[in-house]
Amino acid sequence: MKLAVLTVFKNEADVLPAWLKHYEDQVDYFLFRDNESTDDGFKIAKNHPKTVFIESVEGPFQTNMWDGLIEEAQKYLSHEDWFTIAAPDLFPFYNMKQEINRVGLCNCIETHYPIFFFTDEMYKKYEVDRKYRQQIDKFDIENYKYFKVTGRKMPLLIKNVFNNGIDLMVYFIQNS
Repeated sequence: MKLAVLTVFKNEADVLPAWLKHYEDQVDYFLFRDNESTDDGFKIAKNHPKTVFIESVEGPFQTNMWDGLIEEAQKYLSHEDWFTIAAPDLFPFYNMKQEINRVGLCNCIETHYPIFFFTDEMYKKYEVDRKYRQQIDKFDIENYKYFKVTGRKMPLLIKNVFNNGIDLMVYFIQNS
């Protein structure tokens, strides 16, 4: 079973190295869309050895930007493989493949991830405050274990199957 990470990002060069390191032992492929970054995020993502696809996209972020990544992932994934839709501020603190193997016949795993930029205020401050941005650059990934889940639930691990009359069977994971 293979696992691909599909990611749309913008100006995430500060967190991408730690994020890639966090994921790289669990996944087989990274597929990216860079949404008009003005930092080195494109270069960082492109140079990772597990990156199999990266392209730039223009315009305001829309969730359908992942559609092209799902289509592109078909070149690398079989019907037994899985993908996860992620962002560089989402860090799973469990073994994704182990959880997939536990769920049996399910084809979608609904989970929570700790979210680093968990408020609009934090994100706005990050965008405009250089000193704050520098503090974030020094963050320690171990600090994530202290964050409470603040995001909404969403299906993030999805089996690479096409709907041929198959019911969606969902398994729920709750990070503690």
